[in-house]
Order: sequence, then C-alpha cells, then structure tokens
Amino acid sequence: ALGTLVYLLTKKDNSVDGLGAIQSNQPPNGYRKKEADVKSFLFRFNFIPKFKFEDERTKNIETCLNLNFSPFKVQEIIKKLSYDDYSWSQGDEFNNGTELFIFHKIIRGTEIYIKLQINNNKFANCISFHD
Repeated sequence: ALGTLVYLLTKKDNSVDGLGAIQSNQPPNGYRKKEADVKSFLFRFNFIPKFKFEDERTKNIETCLNLNFSPFKVQEIIKKLSYDDYSWSQGDEFNNGTELFIFHKIIRGTEIYIKLQINNNKFANCISFHD
C-alpha cells in the first residue's frame, strides 16, 4: 500500500460499498491544506463540465478492470470524496506547479490512491486512480 497507514476512518457517509477512508503519510514535498480549501477544491472540481480520466495509464486501467469500473464510475466516486478522504497536496513539477490534491479511499477492500488536479479552470483531471 501507499505510505504508512496512520488511521482508519469508519464514516459510512463518505465510504464506497460501506468501507471507510484512510490517510497515509505525505511525502517530503507534500503539505496539508485547510479543510475549507479542500472542500472548495472538491466543489470546483466536481462542477467543471470537462472531466478527464487518465485511462492510458496502466495502473489506472488495471485498477478499473479489477474493480469492474468505467471512467463514469470513477467520476461518481470522486464526486463523493470528502475532506475525510484527503491526504495531502503538492505542486506538479510537470505542469508548471499546478496544485495536486491526493486522496486515499478504501473501495471493496482495496486502498485506492486518487490524484486530482484542476487545469487552468478548464478541465477536472483525475491523474491517478490505482492501488
């Protein structure tokens, strides 16, 4: 799994298939955002009309196949993310420092690493969705 498991949250209202969310340690270049900032990001992310799922990434494809998820199901799960699922943020060195938001969620017994980004307020990008 990704990072060291710090604790297990058991909130049923933000879980998928009745399982809770987890938090992992952030990397050295990561940082925590305030709850209001994360909620604002999720609100903006979910209301941008253009959603892009990086389905050419092998890890993402394998995870979706293992869970029998389409990109539409991934988007549905992302729309249900909350601050409790949030792990950390970091700058994207490949995209002019655009901020990345990292979430972890247990789905069907598997820890899923979810990396989201808003690109120029034009599209919501799910870069990572894998174990």
